Parts: sequence; structure tokens; C-alpha cells
Amino acid sequence: VLENMHVAEVFELMRKPENDIFATFSKTQYRAVRKMVIECVLNTDMALHGNNLSLVQSKVAALGNTGYEFPEDNAMEERYFLLKVFLHAADISNPL
Repeated sequence: VLENMHVAEVFELMRKPENDIFATFSKTQYRAVRKMVIECVLNTDMALHGNNLSLVQSKVAALGNTGYEFPEDNAMEERYFLLKVFLHAADISNPL
């Protein structure tokens, strides 16, 4: 519930010209960024924590000792996954 409110508030605040950090974006760029922000914030819901942890563990296990390279530009799904994981980690590491 709070995640939805936070996303709504952020985009409401950005409707003011002085807050619109996406003012120079095309409609296509804005929609893509908006979708990414919404997905990342909604992913901080603790109800998704167990599933996210399992996904991270399976990806780490699949890598074995091969190491990890940041996904190529065309691997947007993998990049979104990393963004979601990092934001969720930052969210749960906050003691408040």
C-alpha cells in the first residue's frame, strides 16, 4: 500500500515544472522511465522479499565461479532486475 502511495506522490510532485526532472524527455523516454521507477518502487514491498531472494540465489548459483559481468545494453530485463534488487536492499537496510 505504501509503495503505491510513494510512487503516486513522486509523480504528482514532478507535475510541477520546477520539480520535473524529466521535462526534456520524449514521451517514449518518459513512459519507459516511469515504468521502471514504478516497478522498482513496487518491488520494495516485503511481500515480494522471499521470491526476490530466491531469484537472486538462483542467479548467483547459476554463475558458479565464473564471475559476473554487468549486462549488455540490450539486456534491459537483467538491468531492471538489478535495479529492483539494489533498491530493495537499500530499502531494507534502512533501520527506520
